[in-house]
Amino acid sequence: MLGQAHDLDVFAANMLGPLLRRHPDDASLAALRGAVERQRRLAYPRAVRALATRRFAAFVESVPARLAAGSWTDGAGDKALARPVGEHARRVLTKADRRLHSHGNTHHELTLPELHEVRLVAKKPRYAGETFRALWPRGASCLYLARVEAIQDSLGAVNAATTGEALLAGLPGVDPAARALVTGWMTARLEAGRERFPVVWRDYARARPWWGG
Repeated sequence: MLGQAHDLDVFAANMLGPLLRRHPDDASLAALRGAVERQRRLAYPRAVRALATRRFAAFVESVPARLAAGSWTDGAGDKALARPVGEHARRVLTKADRRLHSHGNTHHELTLPELHEVRLVAKKPRYAGETFRALWPRGASCLYLARVEAIQDSLGAVNAATTGEALLAGLPGVDPAARALVTGWMTARLEAGRERFPVVWRDYARARPWWGG
C-alpha cells in the first residue's frame, strides 16, 4: 500500500517534473500528469488506511516495551551480546563490504536486474556505516560512504526505469506520444547511469575501509 504511493510520488517528481519543465505546452504530458494525479488521490487513502490498522498501531506501541525489556535481543546469543560494539561493527561492515564487492566486481557482465541488485546490496554498507561511523575519528568514513552512495545514485535510474515502466503499463489510456517521451527520458537516464557506473565502481574499489576491515 505504501509502495504504490511512494512510486507515484517519485515518478511525478523525478520523471514527469523534468519533462514538463522542458515541454510545458505538451498536451500529452499534461494529460499523463492528470492520470498520475488521479492515481495518487486513490493511493494516498489506501496508505493512510494501512497505517491506521490495529496491527500497525499494536506494533508501534510494542516497540518501547520491547526495547525496555530487551526482548529484541532474543536469539542473538550470549557471545554476540558480550562482544564489544567496535568489534561487532567491524564484523558487520566487513561482511557488507565483501558482499557488495562480490556482487559488483563483474559489473561489465551484469544484466539490468543484476545491476539493480547491486544497488540494493549497497544499502547495507551505507546504512551500517552511517550507524557505526561515530565509533571512529570524525571524518574517517566520509570518503568511503560517499563512494557507496555514488553507487546507489548511478544505478538509481535502473530502479526508476523499472518502476516507471510498470506505472505506465498500469495507467489507462496513456497517449502514445507521452509514453514515447517518458520512455525516451528513462532510457537516456538509464544509459547515463550505466556509462558512469564503471568509474563510480573503480572509485569505490579503491576506497580503503575506515574500520580496518
